[in-house]
Amino acid sequence: MLYAGTEFGMYVSFDDGANWQSLQLNLPVTPISDLQVYRRDLVVSTFGRGLWVLDDLSVLEQMDPHTATDRHRLFAPRDGVRPAANGSYPPVDGGATISYYLAEDVHPVTLEIR
Repeated sequence: MLYAGTEFGMYVSFDDGANWQSLQLNLPVTPISDLQVYRRDLVVSTFGRGLWVLDDLSVLEQMDPHTATDRHRLFAPRDGVRPAANGSYPPVDGGATISYYLAEDVHPVTLEIR
């Protein structure tokens, strides 16, 4: 995967730069000054807006051209990490983050963990 920051936002390529798509998500339109992958999170420095962090790149790593046509998909969680002494990383409660994609707004969503 390749990431690019431009004067107007963020982009990602899943095919070594042959095609690019927006990775703007909730980032406002702002110039990107630096990108860093840190602990499998993407840290973005912006001019005038500070820092923006995209947590857990494992979801992006699991995407492929077929994902866009899936009606629903459950992504494998990242490997568990023993919480640090201060408990700040991984999630505060030490639990796992479960990510999923739904093509339609479906309520309620039920996940059964065994």
